[in-house]
Amino acid sequence: MRSSRKSHIWPNITLLPTKISQSSTIVKLKLAYTSLPRCTFFPPRKQKYEEANELFDGRNSFSKTDTDATFMCMKEDPMKNRELKPGYNLQVASSNQYVIDFDIFPNPTDTRTLIPFLDSIQTQS
Repeated sequence: MRSSRKSHIWPNITLLPTKISQSSTIVKLKLAYTSLPRCTFFPPRKQKYEEANELFDGRNSFSKTDTDATFMCMKEDPMKNRELKPGYNLQVASSNQYVIDFDIFPNPTDTRTLIPFLDSIQTQS
């Protein structure tokens, strides 16, 4: 182990070698972490995961700011970047340029929204 040296700027302060002080701190932190019971970390995580599972509601993703929205691949911007952004899928039925019905779905594709949308039109008629 190297001996400590005096600082040129502050003569009253003793500097320790950085490698030894950093490594001993890391070792102490690792020992403290391993000595904790593992079950102390899991209940908050488990509760967080259970809340997220309830919010999924059959979807693959949801936004943290708007939990009803689902992440969807939006159109490209002028820089040709495609991004996943929270959004909704709007279904609109029209006849002779008049809107008959509309509905909003959290599903990103039309394949999963067509049949429920047609059923909702029939029940309203």
